[in-house]
Amino acid sequence: MESKPGYERNVDQDTAIGVPAEVPTDSTKCQKKCWGYEWKTQTTIFGWPLLHFAVGRDETGCMRVAKGVIAVGQFAIGLGVLSQFGIGVFGISQFLIALFGIGQFILCLMGLGQFIAGILVFGQMAAGVSEG
Repeated sequence: MESKPGYERNVDQDTAIGVPAEVPTDSTKCQKKCWGYEWKTQTTIFGWPLLHFAVGRDETGCMRVAKGVIAVGQFAIGLGVLSQFGIGVFGISQFLIALFGIGQFILCLMGLGQFIAGILVFGQMAAGVSEG
């Protein structure tokens, strides 16, 4: 079975199961691996944009990370975050490390979540000094 032009087989024939995967040989061919959107404000505070929105992958195939005072995206770092995976002071996220947060899996000082650990925490499965 031949590869498509511009693609190569990425498989070890000794351990192959099923049809081998084909990957682009040229980094400019990123139709499937680089998708997404990124936008940030021109206004910055201490070098960080006031608002940064980032989802998907960049041209190199790496995941985009929103970094800003207010960061929104799949991965986000900032003062306030709204994300799937976040690190911040305040946050709403599925997986979050923050001082104050709301989410599903949280490690925080004070927060509300399904699975949460911290000082003052409320949740379905909570572990902390003061639990609700």
